[in-house]
Amino acid sequence: MAGIIIGGTVQIPGNGLHGNWTRQLCGANTAQAGAAIDLLMGRTGGPLADLAPLARQYRGAKRASIAFNLF
Repeated sequence: MAGIIIGGTVQIPGNGLHGNWTRQLCGANTAQAGAAIDLLMGRTGGPLADLAPLARQYRGAKRASIAFNLF
């Protein structure tokens, strides 16, 4: 997964432990980005799968070019 950049947003209304989150992920258009999105969505199991039920609405994954500039 080296070199893959994934971004995302989560809207959490009120107490985060009550769920009802809205999530959206963005990543580059590669097979590795798809695998990373599956990981972050909890589809591969593990600790992130424990968070998946808190997200009530998923707005899909968008493909986008993401660049970071460090000064």
